[in-house]
Amino acid sequence: MNHDLYGFYGVSVWMVRPDSPLTQLERTKLVKFDRYAEFNVADLVARGLELWATGVHPHYDVVCQGGRELDGLIALFAAAPHQIHSNPHVDREET
Repeated sequence: MNHDLYGFYGVSVWMVRPDSPLTQLERTKLVKFDRYAEFNVADLVARGLELWATGVHPHYDVVCQGGRELDGLIALFAAAPHQIHSNPHVDREET
């Protein structure tokens, strides 16, 4: 969908920051997700992935080779170390 709308391939992510703590993201941006994956930015960048600010703080798109490469994006993103978490604030009405 990202490619159809914006002309590049990307994975949408929300970044935990001091002004956007994890519990706030769980209660707002992630409220309709029962589970989510947590990645470390350094691990993504070390694999050659880029984080592009979308202008909707703290939202980013993770892209590969300037957003031109879909297969590489999927492979590198999936291979990056991550943890799966259950969202204690999921709103079952939203899912």
